[in-house]
Amino acid sequence: MNEIDELILIIGVALLYRLGGMGFHKVFRRYGIPILVSYVAIHNKKMNWKSALAICGSAIGFFLGYGEDHSWFERILASLMFSLPTLFIGFNWWIIAPPLTFIGTYILSNNEKTKKYFKWGTAEILVGMSIGILYSQVL
Repeated sequence: MNEIDELILIIGVALLYRLGGMGFHKVFRRYGIPILVSYVAIHNKKMNWKSALAICGSAIGFFLGYGEDHSWFERILASLMFSLPTLFIGFNWWIIAPPLTFIGTYILSNNEKTKKYFKWGTAEILVGMSIGILYSQVL
């Protein structure tokens, strides 16, 4: 994969993840990210049944709830679903980044001592970037 496509994944997924934060805009996260990753995979001739399974599996994570009304089990499950399906394509150490980034930034943006300095929008950008980096490395 060339550097331009890597940047498209990293920046594009980060922006779509951020845009898909609430309400109607969730379509950006739920559908936009899988479409973008699929486009880059097709463009790079990397789309096959393994990458299709990985992209669909990750898309399930974008549909799972993880907000304040959800348990820690649901949050951890959603964060794992962002990256574990990429194992269909192959192992890459970046697989640990999305769950760790999600859990870490979720705690920082919801902790009384840190939430005024660390906003959820920042968390969304960082989580999206970690997902984009992972896909840029496994495709």
